[in-house]
Amino acid sequence: MPKREKMSIEHRAKQFLPFTALTELEVAIEEKNKNYYKKLENDHYKQKVNELKRIFRQLNNTKNIVLEVTFYDQDETVVTGEFKEFDPLNKTVTIANMKIPINSINEIRAT
Repeated sequence: MPKREKMSIEHRAKQFLPFTALTELEVAIEEKNKNYYKKLENDHYKQKVNELKRIFRQLNNTKNIVLEVTFYDQDETVVTGEFKEFDPLNKTVTIANMKIPINSINEIRAT
């Protein structure tokens, strides 16, 4: 059997370096997943806002409806009062003289 030449220290060290192509692939997959979940969140958010707009448009033509609205304004806040108006331009709803941005609304209930 022929004797092998000794491998240089530099070549030996290269064998133990991490395979960067896989690392880059993992980073790319992770980034793609982040973008996918952001899109899902955005789609869910848009769907929620559109549903609220639809509900409030229907309520705009009614009187004497009392709603309980849960929304976030630094903390979770619950307001119960008469529905006054929905402003589609500013995307707000007025309940008991309080203007609430519809994108901060978590839940609404008729009382």
